[in-house]
Amino acid sequence: MMSKNEISNKNIEELNEIIKIALEQKKLILRETSFPYIDIFSLSTNSGEEVEKLLSNEIFTDLCRVSNKNHDHTTKNTKKPIETKLIRMMVKGLDSYESRAISILDKDRGYLTKTKKYGGNISTTTFQQIKPKEFEFLLCVILFKDGMDIFLLPSNMISPLAKNRVSGKAYISGQHKGNDFEGQLNYNDEILTKHYLLSIYNGGNKLYFFDRESQRVGDKYIKESIESVINEKFGI
Repeated sequence: MMSKNEISNKNIEELNEIIKIALEQKKLILRETSFPYIDIFSLSTNSGEEVEKLLSNEIFTDLCRVSNKNHDHTTKNTKKPIETKLIRMMVKGLDSYESRAISILDKDRGYLTKTKKYGGNISTTTFQQIKPKEFEFLLCVILFKDGMDIFLLPSNMISPLAKNRVSGKAYISGQHKGNDFEGQLNYNDEILTKHYLLSIYNGGNKLYFFDRESQRVGDKYIKESIESVINEKFGI
C-alpha cells in the first residue's frame, strides 16, 4: 500500500504532466493562428540562431549558414560574408511573451517614431555586437509575433569604429569597454532605415508580402535570391 506522501507525489506528477500537455497545446494553437513566432520569442540566447535558420529556410533561396566563423551566413555562389542580427518586437514588462509581443498588423506599433503608442516602451531598441570588419553585409531583422521587417546594410555604410560619427554612415554606440571595433546599432538609425528591404507577414501556414506604408497584407511570399537582391541594389 502506498503512503500518503507517495500518493501525493504521484498526484503532483500527474498534475504537472497535465499542465505540460495543456501548455504545449496552447502554444501549438498560438503558433498556427495569431503567434506563429512564439517559439523564437520564448527563447533568449538562442533566438538569433533560430532567426538565422528562418532566413535560410523560408526567406532566401541561397543564404547558407556557416559555423566557426565571425559571421552567420554566406551567399551560396559568391560566398559573401553576411551577419544576421535580431530584435524581438515587444513591450517592456514581466508579463508573458504572449501578452508583450507586438503584431506587425498593429497600426500603432510605432517603433519608427517615439510619439506613437509603443514609443519609448520597446524592450530592446538596438542590434547588438555589430562588428563591421567581420562581414560584408548586415541583415537586420525586426521580428514581430506574426511577421518581420528586414534590412540589408553593406558594412561599408557602417562607421568602422564604435562611437565614431561619420557623415553618411550608420552609427554604432560602444558596447564593450576597450573594444572600438564593436558596438550597438539602433533600429531607428537613419542609414539603416534607408536600407529597408522588405516586410513579411506570417498567416500561420503561409508567408505574405506586407506593405509597411498601407499596413496591408499582399501576395503570397515567394523565396528570393539574396545574391540577386545584392546585385540589384548594390551592383555587386
